[in-house]
Amino acid sequence: MVSNYKTSPKVKNIVLCIGTNNNFRTGNIKQLFKAVKKTFPNATIYVIKGSWGWGNNDKITPKEVNAYYDMFQKIGFVGTATAIGDMTLYSKKYANAPHNAGIPTYAAIGKEVDNLLK
Repeated sequence: MVSNYKTSPKVKNIVLCIGTNNNFRTGNIKQLFKAVKKTFPNATIYVIKGSWGWGNNDKITPKEVNAYYDMFQKIGFVGTATAIGDMTLYSKKYANAPHNAGIPTYAAIGKEVDNLLK
């Protein structure tokens, strides 16, 4: 979809949250990076680590999640240190996890991204 946009050299930062809804399958990460860099040639591309422990990701482990995002960093994405995280930790306290904005990691990720963009 990013290829449908006109080239925008003024965009300095792109923040993506990817992985959770495709069950952390590798797909075409290199093609995604190339497409984003072509459309936004001067942008730094940040990737937020997703969530697991729910739905089709109930058997995903933190080790698998970290390996997935390591692939992004190896080709040029900048990864956040904080992941949305293991929803089994939040599902009893927060209704509709991971879609509940009150989950503490969302605020931590927001602060981290704010600091990255300074």
